[in-house]
Amino acid sequence: MAAAVGSEERMELNLTPLLDVVLQLIMFFMMCVNFVMDQVDPNVLLPSSVSARELPPKTDIQVIVVNMEVVREDVIGPDGKPVRDPKTGKVVRTPISPRTTKVSILTYRQRSEGRMSEEERRSLEPKIVFLVEQATDADLEKVSEYLVRIGYLPRDNKQRPEAEQIKVLPEGNGLATAQRFLANIARAIEVTDPKKVTKLEGGRRLIDVPVILRADRDALYGTVTHLIAQCNFEGFKKVDLRATIHQQKPTAASP
Repeated sequence: MAAAVGSEERMELNLTPLLDVVLQLIMFFMMCVNFVMDQVDPNVLLPSSVSARELPPKTDIQVIVVNMEVVREDVIGPDGKPVRDPKTGKVVRTPISPRTTKVSILTYRQRSEGRMSEEERRSLEPKIVFLVEQATDADLEKVSEYLVRIGYLPRDNKQRPEAEQIKVLPEGNGLATAQRFLANIARAIEVTDPKKVTKLEGGRRLIDVPVILRADRDALYGTVTHLIAQCNFEGFKKVDLRATIHQQKPTAASP
């Protein structure tokens, strides 16, 4: 009996739409990662805490980040070379004198449906101020020169318009400036993104935008608490204080 041999049709899967979707996902995550990295100051040495909990993954990027970095310099040994930690091999760094804290406030990028005024736009731009502890005029000048040398201040800072200069101020004046930044940001959010703001009695408000405070372990306790109090006063519902998780060494079991 003769057998009939049928022709086989080969099916191929079209991967073009799948590749397009994967490419778009990669671009989305790259944008999110870059935004978060721009807000995190890698020079801030966070304190460690036993009670610190690991952060769950989040996709919400609408946050305000307050970085408080204590400015440091390399420790130089007798041989004129930087001293290195024998355990980690990293260069040992110590806070400069007088103690100087860099406060940088970075806000989320808001796409307002209405028209944003120039003043409101400036209020949502990144803000930086340096707080110098117990500083004289000579101290402020010395610190400013050092900040220019390490690249923390632009060389033309003093030639810029007053509103565009990065301020190097005594601790009290600098703290008041940082608090004023937070107040301006709160007012700008109220105008540009009213859905995030809940009006309360007595003129109070609640702002549904988290504030992440990344305070250096050597930052002054009073400065940290004043900024937290200012956030609460402006109505920010949630203020998170960042810390690294302290790993406790296991204790030997008793016989």
